[in-house]
Amino acid sequence: MTSAPLAARLEVPSGPLFFPVTAYGPDGAVDLDTYRLHVRRGVEAGAAAVFAACGTGEFTR
Repeated sequence: MTSAPLAARLEVPSGPLFFPVTAYGPDGAVDLDTYRLHVRRGVEAGAAAVFAACGTGEFTR
C-alpha cells in the first residue's frame, strides 16, 4: 500500500491496473456511493491506474 497520490504513481506506473465494476442498486440504477467507495479502495490499495467505463459491470438481460 502506498500513500502517494494516484497522479504521482502514473509518472512511472508500478502497481496493478484497476478496473472497477459498476455497482447497481436493487432498482437497477447505478449506485454511485458504492462505486465511489470501490474506486477509492482500489486507489488506496496502490492501483497504478484506474480504468473506468470499460464495461466491467454492465450487462444485458
